[in-house]
Amino acid sequence: MKKRKTPLLSLLAAAVCFLPLSSTHAQAKAQTTSTPPSTVGSGSTNPAITSGFNQQEDGRRFISQSADPSYILKPNDFIQIIVFQEDELNTITRVSPEGTISFPLVGDVKIGGNNIAKATQRLRTMLMDGYIKNPQISITVMEFAKRRFSVLGEVQRPGTYEMPQQESVNILQAIALAGGYTRIANPRKITIKRVEDGKEKVYQIDAKTIAQNQNGKLFYIQPDDSITVAESLF
Repeated sequence: MKKRKTPLLSLLAAAVCFLPLSSTHAQAKAQTTSTPPSTVGSGSTNPAITSGFNQQEDGRRFISQSADPSYILKPNDFIQIIVFQEDELNTITRVSPEGTISFPLVGDVKIGGNNIAKATQRLRTMLMDGYIKNPQISITVMEFAKRRFSVLGEVQRPGTYEMPQQESVNILQAIALAGGYTRIANPRKITIKRVEDGKEKVYQIDAKTIAQNQNGKLFYIQPDDSITVAESLF
């Protein structure tokens, strides 16, 4: 998926370049949270996505949303599957941590990691294998899974932050969301811990050099990254 930046995040990232290494009251607007991911009905929605019709599940009200067919389905995405003229197959479910869903007739199906178009085709192929001749299927993301990262150490507002849905956040934007550096921060020494293939990987980032080099390569944050800004020794 092509990475894009929101105007807000771009402005926040630019502000980091000019923030003095001292206490400041000019804080970037961002909402911080320390609560863990919650259950059905608490996922985050994207206001940029066009709202559709309302559905109810266990007494809760949801607004369906039309997502880009290239959107990659993730664990904890809350989705609705409609099979045209087959009402008994219509399903509202949450993608499991393993990336699977339970679907009538075919059982457990792995759709996490696939985009909506590919997941739709996979379900269609499975239904065509002895169940329905030419099924017409649509998948709608009703609630997007929350994507979080943490910023610790020498920043104005240490904490956990949510990534904008279907958008990327680079290291400068992440620091800006946390209010910028403290006066004793060392922007040249930022540690990022990330789990890849079940193993922890550590990256050492020089954010000051990145900020000064406008044409340089940015470092992008992934969900569940832990960012720590070191203290300057001088």
